[in-house]
Amino acid sequence: MGLPHRPIERLKVEQQVEKFLDDNNIRERYRKQFRINLMEVLAYCEDAALQPLKDKRVVMVDDAINMLITHVTALIGCCESGYGIHFDGRGGIEELCGLIQESEPDVVLMDYDFDTGVGGTVYLTELHPVMPNIDFVGFSTQGSFKADFLEAGAIGFLRKDLSEPKGSMFDLAGILAKQEG
Repeated sequence: MGLPHRPIERLKVEQQVEKFLDDNNIRERYRKQFRINLMEVLAYCEDAALQPLKDKRVVMVDDAINMLITHVTALIGCCESGYGIHFDGRGGIEELCGLIQESEPDVVLMDYDFDTGVGGTVYLTELHPVMPNIDFVGFSTQGSFKADFLEAGAIGFLRKDLSEPKGSMFDLAGILAKQEG
């Protein structure tokens, strides 16, 4: 399946893809994989269960470029807009706050473990009070951090899987539907 047939939607998706790739200095070898992933996502992004994502601007913050490529692809296909911030923790809370605010999200998927050893829950504890209109969702390969994220102010937690972003999109839609309902 190709990009959406309507020219405006196709242009919107292409612009989001290029912005993410350029802003994060994604090397050419990853760009090809990103575009292949996007084609797979577009095959399921119209599922009715994903409706809660359709009008959301979702940003993912992670230090692992492979996770960003896999999951931002799904966000671009399933949401109003999807974006990824490659953040290793070295820039500190001020840098992260600026990057998030610049992208104007409704929802932020926050990784747990950053290269500096500072956990996503530490950042969330500092970000949540200054960004009360943004819904934060914990996002980690390890499922044991759910309580930590909820205590820090997240509305939910997703376990991320490099090989299966589709499940994460359906889980995120479920969290947002519960939050809105």
